[in-house]
Amino acid sequence: MDKFLFRWTLLYFVVMLTPTVVNAEIVTREYTPNFDQTSWVNYSSKQACHLSQQIPYYGEFIFSHRADNKMSAGVWVNNPPQNEGYARLYSMPPTWKPTTASLDLGRILISPSQRPFNFKHQSARRLMKELELGNSPTIFYEDWLDAMDDVKIMVSPIGFRDALNKHNLCISKLDPMSIDDKAKIVSVKSMSSAPDDGNTVSNDQLKNTFSDSDGETTVYFDTNIFNLTPEAKKTLNVLVDYVDNNPDYSVVVVTGHTDDMGTDPSNVALGQKRADKVRDYLVAKGVKKEMVQTISEGEHSPIKTNKTAIGRAENRRTHVQPRS
Repeated sequence: MDKFLFRWTLLYFVVMLTPTVVNAEIVTREYTPNFDQTSWVNYSSKQACHLSQQIPYYGEFIFSHRADNKMSAGVWVNNPPQNEGYARLYSMPPTWKPTTASLDLGRILISPSQRPFNFKHQSARRLMKELELGNSPTIFYEDWLDAMDDVKIMVSPIGFRDALNKHNLCISKLDPMSIDDKAKIVSVKSMSSAPDDGNTVSNDQLKNTFSDSDGETTVYFDTNIFNLTPEAKKTLNVLVDYVDNNPDYSVVVVTGHTDDMGTDPSNVALGQKRADKVRDYLVAKGVKKEMVQTISEGEHSPIKTNKTAIGRAENRRTHVQPRS
């Protein structure tokens, strides 16, 4: 066989034996209600209030608030996964805010159940706050059926605030226990509660902090107080200069925290007042109001024990995080 014929024969077999590559571009399947489909539904049971939105062709997103003041959120799906996995959670701004960056809220577990996405108290409050701000909680993951497509699920904020008002009214009417149960708990507490350590710690004894590396800032508050001290203002002034000199930052997230003294609703309200006070100060110093997002975690994200005065003092804080 001459060289010419040999080369063409070799080329023929190479072409025939090479697998054909079909367009391998990843397709993203989106599930989100459009304007006409968006509807928030309020309903309740004896011990809980629920707020839900149908996600067409996918399932249902549900907030639940129990009578013991514990919150949760979850997505119920029509076709549950068979194995565990991970997804990514974002908060996406509305289309009429094209310059606002989305927030990466972290990696979340996919559970092999009818409710694969489950958010506990702190995360549920975060999602509720994002919806109040007009943003869309959005989940991205690889299709759990064959991993050939990406899947995107969005929860719409349209009509959420009106539904939330009804939801909060429902919560106010919940009774977590009977009178007899309450009497038993009071009796147990009177016999077994440990005395306080007797010490008080002022936030002046704690050092407000600012990080040169990423602008992360923490300021502290006295018991049941949400006004800023002169020292806290000085620390926030450093943060303002940092944000001014870093134009890549488009969002400043302010989170208010409390110790566990008082009721859960009052602590959530106090944490919000602390976050709002920091936001107002930053805006007064020149930070754009639309950049600043506030949320309250109340007593639910302590960094120290609430059993000592110094621990409670460190928990009475507001955390500020610039994000690009």
